[in-house]
Amino acid sequence: MDKIIDSGVVRINGIPHDITDLKREAFSALAEKIATETNNIWDKRELDVIMLTGGGGKAIAEFFLPKFPQAVLVNEAQMANVRGYLKLANALFRMGFSNASGSEE
Repeated sequence: MDKIIDSGVVRINGIPHDITDLKREAFSALAEKIATETNNIWDKRELDVIMLTGGGGKAIAEFFLPKFPQAVLVNEAQMANVRGYLKLANALFRMGFSNASGSEE
């Protein structure tokens, strides 16, 4: 799937079909839905920065970023969530799991 989305071409019975317009339409609709949900949950005027991460974030950035002047696509967006979870895991290991979970042994 990633290869098809990245290239914008799907092969059906050996014949390539350009799906660029379909992809743009789908990503635009997804960005609009996320922007609507964001506006329903948060008052965006109170947010200094909205960080767009992940492969999906990278895919919809051109449609989402114009809706929020404080939004940024983080560097290497596809790995940003993984880096964040790694930092969390490292912090939890340093603290010890019993302290991190709130339970006492």
